[in-house]
Amino acid sequence: MEHLDWNEILKQIQAFATSGTARLSLQELPPRANADEAMLHLSDVFDAMSVLSQGTRPFMESLDLFEPWHSRIKRNAVLKALEIKDVRSFCLEVIALHETLKLSETSWAQRVASQLMQAEEPLSAIDQILTPRGEIRSDASETLYRLFREKENLARQIETTLDRLVKAHDMQTYLQDKYVTTRDGRWVLPIRSGSKHFVDGVIHGSSQTKQTVYMEPEGVIPLNNRLRQVDVEIEDEIERLLLQLSEYLATKTQDFADSRNLLLETDSLFAQAQFSILIEGQRFEFSPDEVHLVDVKHPLLQVSRKNPVANTVQLTQQKSILLLSGPNAGGKTVLMKALGLAAQMARVGLPICAGEGSKIPFFEKILVGIGDSQSVGAELSTFAAHLKVLHEATRLQGFQNLILVDEICGSTDPEEGSALARSFIEKFSQNRTFAVITSHLGPLKSGWTDDDHVLNGSLEYDSKSGRPTYQFIQGIPGDSLAIQTAKRVGVPNDLIERAMTLLSPVTRSRLAGLEQIEQIKSDLHVLQDSLRKDKAKMQSEKDKYLRLMSEFEKEK
Repeated sequence: MEHLDWNEILKQIQAFATSGTARLSLQELPPRANADEAMLHLSDVFDAMSVLSQGTRPFMESLDLFEPWHSRIKRNAVLKALEIKDVRSFCLEVIALHETLKLSETSWAQRVASQLMQAEEPLSAIDQILTPRGEIRSDASETLYRLFREKENLARQIETTLDRLVKAHDMQTYLQDKYVTTRDGRWVLPIRSGSKHFVDGVIHGSSQTKQTVYMEPEGVIPLNNRLRQVDVEIEDEIERLLLQLSEYLATKTQDFADSRNLLLETDSLFAQAQFSILIEGQRFEFSPDEVHLVDVKHPLLQVSRKNPVANTVQLTQQKSILLLSGPNAGGKTVLMKALGLAAQMARVGLPICAGEGSKIPFFEKILVGIGDSQSVGAELSTFAAHLKVLHEATRLQGFQNLILVDEICGSTDPEEGSALARSFIEKFSQNRTFAVITSHLGPLKSGWTDDDHVLNGSLEYDSKSGRPTYQFIQGIPGDSLAIQTAKRVGVPNDLIERAMTLLSPVTRSRLAGLEQIEQIKSDLHVLQDSLRKDKAKMQSEKDKYLRLMSEFEKEK
């Protein structure tokens, strides 16, 4: 899937996740087990898109902090205040998600909302003990409230006593500075070292210069002792409260785990839904014997807002192999990747970057032969690696398989490469698989019978400018335009004429017939433009009709 740009699609989806946990889970989006499961997931994605259309996107950032505190409550450990703050964040996100989902009538939203835990109760229990900043509330219990009040009163008494001493006339000669401070949690006064024998109290240290000692006056020792005792009692009460709360949260261990899984599922699904909205993804049908992609585009081009050209491609059991040809940089590989990504997204259960009415099989296997797969370590040249992919493709049998090959046998002698390519394509036809193959090899553009199930197709170019239009034309092979491109870039006429004389009679005949082919393509363009206008008009009428029906139902 790497050469199909699938990894880039996954990165785009990951960017919409709000948690690292969901981004990690989105590193891979494996295909569903079968078409039914893919359709169920597709329905969930559209339900999520409906929820997002209401304008609210809940966040699930608490998932990244979930494992540490959850593993501790499973072991009946006493949570710290910081960990309980993380539990609180989790509860808030569960409640926010529930509030968002209950506004939606979709089956997915109702299912998730009904399975989420009732997080209001644990949130209320936490808020009785902690502030939103994660600090212990002073009124978390009657005992704690009383102890905090006593601590404030003691501190006030000590401060008043020390202030009185600082202002006393007989203490002026002993004080180094007129202020009070603390040492080891006890209130003290800065006394000159030479005067310490004249002050009754306990020394709790000295300054670096040894000129000042910090003394606890005898009059505040009982108050300081009680203050230290109150601090110990506060810590004991906080420990009791945290133990009590942790024991309660431990009873919700399974509820937390279940809701965590739902939040992860939702974050992942919302990310997929946001990406689907970005690419204007549509529903599709699974068809066992038909590929019919209406106005298909490459999702990454749609994301980049480059206004990509939409093309409609149809393959059936009778014409199951699309042989794409056309000029260099004409869009063949992009169209093939667009088809491959539509197939991959469909079997994953994602909306596809195509129009309404699209049909596609549920492909069990998608084999991709795009890009250079050479391996120095395995002693494989570019061509040898390419042949290895083609050989693997010959083992696939049945229309539940899709083969994508870019420039089949193009990096070797043209005559031998054409012969090999034709034999491989014939094998794919015998195996009755769907395939999209690009090629510049002239001999491959003709000579196919109905038994070969091969459908020619080309990417169009402007005959006047010689530049690609990226429009797909089904049923007509394209030309590589090597001679025309050479003329356009200014290669001298004598070289052009000499090259023409070196062409084989068959190729010269084919180039001579380009004018007739161009007229056919021009007529096709007129028909396609007319069809697109008719479809747009019909869609507009359909939307108008549906809107009137909706208004009628509301009035009724």
